Amino acid sequence: MSKNIIRNSEFYIGLGMIAVFCILLWQIVLITVPDSRIFPVFASIVIGISGLSLTIRAIRGQVSGDVSKLRIHAKEIITLAILVVACLLFDVLGFYATLLIMLFAISLCVEYPLTGRKVLFSFAYSIAITVLCFVCFNICLGLTTPFGVLI
Repeated sequence: MSKNIIRNSEFYIGLGMIAVFCILLWQIVLITVPDSRIFPVFASIVIGISGLSLTIRAIRGQVSGDVSKLRIHAKEIITLAILVVACLLFDVLGFYATLLIMLFAISLCVEYPLTGRKVLFSFAYSIAITVLCFVCFNICLGLTTPFGVLI
C-alpha cells in the first residue's frame, strides 16, 4: 500500500462500511422469517456497494481525507454504547419497548446540553417514530418483531 492510501481516511471509512456489510449479512442469515429479510438485504447491499466504491476510489486517489483529522467524540462513543445495550435488550424487552428507549436515549445524547424543551421533543419524537414503526411493520407489512416482557 502506498503512503497516500494509509493516510487516506476515506479508505478506512470504506473498509469500515465493508465490515458493516459483512456483519449485516451474517445477521441476516440468522433471521428465521424469510419475508423479514427484505429490507436488511437491501440496506446491506447499499452499504456494501457504497463501501466498496469508496475504497476503490480511495485506492485510485479520486477521494482523499487526512486520517489525522478523524476524531471520535464522546457523543459517538455514548451512542455506540446505547446501540450495544439496545441489541441486548431486544429479546428481553421486545422490539418496540427497546426502540422507544433507544431512540429517547440517542435523542438526548444528540441534543445535549439538555433543556426541558429538548427533553420533551426527544420524548415526543421517540414515541412518534415507535408508533410509525409499529404501523409500518405490524399493520402494513404484517411482519413479526422480537417479543419480550413489554412487547
